[in-house]
Amino acid sequence: MKQLLLLFCFFVAFTATGFSQTALQQYLQEANISFNPPQYLVFSQNEKSVYPNPIDTSKPASKDNPFPTMAQSYGMELASGDTYLNALLWMVTSIVESKKDDYCVLVQTPAINIKKIPRYSLPGINNCSEEEKYILNNMSFDGVKFKFRYGKPFEKATLAESLELMEMVHFYPKEKAKELFNANVLATFPINMRGTAYKGKYNRVKCVEISKEQSFINLYFMMTDENYRKFDTFLEDFKKVFWFNN
Repeated sequence: MKQLLLLFCFFVAFTATGFSQTALQQYLQEANISFNPPQYLVFSQNEKSVYPNPIDTSKPASKDNPFPTMAQSYGMELASGDTYLNALLWMVTSIVESKKDDYCVLVQTPAINIKKIPRYSLPGINNCSEEEKYILNNMSFDGVKFKFRYGKPFEKATLAESLELMEMVHFYPKEKAKELFNANVLATFPINMRGTAYKGKYNRVKCVEISKEQSFINLYFMMTDENYRKFDTFLEDFKKVFWFNN
């Protein structure tokens, strides 16, 4: 009887841990994106989204507890230290450590599957060029606007703002987007760290947006002054780690 009880307890424990999904796995499953993590990339196992720099919600905000205010999150009030990155990115879905080189990546996805929300249509999009339409139909510039602290806060990016922001973003060829992630758009832009450093050393950041229609993943490559120019090599480390199946 004792042996049966031990076996039952082991089965319950295995079931609880073996079938639980991380926050990243939950989104990827909903968005029909395959996940193929290599051994040299270690993904965090959090089941809910987390701030890049850990916080304790039971304690007031301080230098050691970088919980951002709403005003700081929207750039209306200056944030410094570890609070700055938390205010700029809000919460991330996973934190990735590389075993190959000295960099890490913050993965950010929508809180819910964006396909469940009605598509946001930009008035006047029919007057755009075919290339502009292609980008706008596959990538929202709301996040870019927020990261650049561009235009009015609390508002989505207008068509005019989207077209202006498009000029500030680097787009890889469509073939590269397909090769790396089977995505439609692969875009990058730098993040201003304002003199701060993630984990005390990563002071250079580049955001990569991988998108296809209404599904997207943002990868924030956290790098140093010494290895920032190896970004393209780091991006290749993620080849086919995420694969859009739609």
